[in-house]
Amino acid sequence: MVAHPTAAKQVIGVVPQTSTLDRSLTVWENCISTAAFFGMAAATAKAEATRLLEQFRLVDRAREPIAALSGGMAQRLMVGAGDHASTATLFLDEPTAGLDPQSRIALWEILGELHSDGQTILLTTHYMEEPTSSATGSRSSTAVGCLPSDLRGAETVDWSRHHRHGLRAR
Repeated sequence: MVAHPTAAKQVIGVVPQTSTLDRSLTVWENCISTAAFFGMAAATAKAEATRLLEQFRLVDRAREPIAALSGGMAQRLMVGAGDHASTATLFLDEPTAGLDPQSRIALWEILGELHSDGQTILLTTHYMEEPTSSATGSRSSTAVGCLPSDLRGAETVDWSRHHRHGLRAR
């Protein structure tokens, strides 16, 4: 349990398997609206949108409609939207489902960068080789093919490192 659920939501990013991108907006507008959704002021939202487009390698697509993106580009944008303001933990549901091999590699490179920067990434996948051979290079933090009962005694979240975000475990 978290004493401050609103604060918890600000440090957790969620990326569902199905697209939540607004197809009536451009890539840039989607980034801005996501930032605004999470309560960022206009100037901060613009800076965050710029950061996301750079980090997720979509700067050259900023003014394009969502429909013009390939599946891999749209998925990178989804992950970027889920990673608003560099969340502490990112949950991904089947992030590479339906992507071609090149797009899968590109997404895993980005996820590896996020992981190297200290971000916790939890994901579901049917591609069992992905988490163990991904760009994160970290097999020790990967639980492959496990059930919830298998996680008993596994590493638990150290909420003390999240106090800077105003979170406290109950």
